[in-house]
Amino acid sequence: QANLGEQEQENLEILISSTRSLLSLVNNILDISKIEAGKVELEIEDFEIRKLLKEIENISYIKAEEKALDYKTFINPNVPEFLRGDPSRLKQIILNLVNNAVKFTMKGQVHIYVDVLEEEEERVKLMVKVHDSGIGISDDGKKRLFQLFSQVDTSTTKNYGGTGLGLSIAKRLVMLMEGDIGMESKQDRGSTFWFNVWMGISSTTATIPEPLDKKLVLDETTFKKLNILLAEDNEINQKIIQYSLTNAGYDVDIAKNGQEAIDMYHKKSYDLVLMDVQMPVLDGYEATAHIREMESTILNNTHRIPIIALTANAMKGDREKCLDAGMDEYLSKPFTPNDLVGIIRTVTE
Repeated sequence: QANLGEQEQENLEILISSTRSLLSLVNNILDISKIEAGKVELEIEDFEIRKLLKEIENISYIKAEEKALDYKTFINPNVPEFLRGDPSRLKQIILNLVNNAVKFTMKGQVHIYVDVLEEEEERVKLMVKVHDSGIGISDDGKKRLFQLFSQVDTSTTKNYGGTGLGLSIAKRLVMLMEGDIGMESKQDRGSTFWFNVWMGISSTTATIPEPLDKKLVLDETTFKKLNILLAEDNEINQKIIQYSLTNAGYDVDIAKNGQEAIDMYHKKSYDLVLMDVQMPVLDGYEATAHIREMESTILNNTHRIPIIALTANAMKGDREKCLDAGMDEYLSKPFTPNDLVGIIRTVTE
């Protein structure tokens, strides 16, 4: 990008913006289609709520920082550290609300509040609020919210973009979790979107959570330069991912298949592996198993390298298959550079 002329730079920015809009549209339509067909099932597991909120900050903060917004997350100490529910869908709901807030806020703040409304012996009612100082919504516009392909008015689409699917998806997912969702807003004075859902209290032993009030921005105080091994057979994907990581300040080596990844892992010390699942010669599952075996037999489990699965598979059970194979995290394609950098920071911090 640095060597492009002014017109080329402008054209590239238009292309990137259009690509992101198309990616968002395709993902949202796929989600709506699955929800409407009744093919979305909650995948219940234990998870750390503060870690999940930190992942959301890693993804969303960069966009908020571009607008100089005051972006913060506040979580009441009464919220259990470990909950039991579907973390992926919970994260999707919060991200939809946060992305909406950032998009419609030109100055001021976007704040996330997490609290417990009710508590029973084995579960809690989790309340999440996303407050912004954005453009707000008129009383007439409120009636159309949460409807498919609906936005407040045509000028909203013209000025801010979007398809009107995000809030509809969030509402349907909250309903799937047997919760409630709503909003309070005044035009030109900002909005507060909220939802509550029941979550089980996990019996997992809690760890001391890290504070969430620090800014998660790629600067000299928080950025950690890493040597990353990318195992990916598709040349276009190689170039895109390598460019995104190099642009973020990481060093990247590329393996064209699982066997090559194992050989490179033998020869050089890496901080992280990005592992495509479907590759020739040796796939990502087999390559991961080999690496974990080496860590066990040769290193006596004194070192465990983080491995993130990169996969086009996003159906029920795919994430569990990756984790069972020994991978630490899972990122489904297509994804944005912010998604990639966010998950890297999550597993390496």
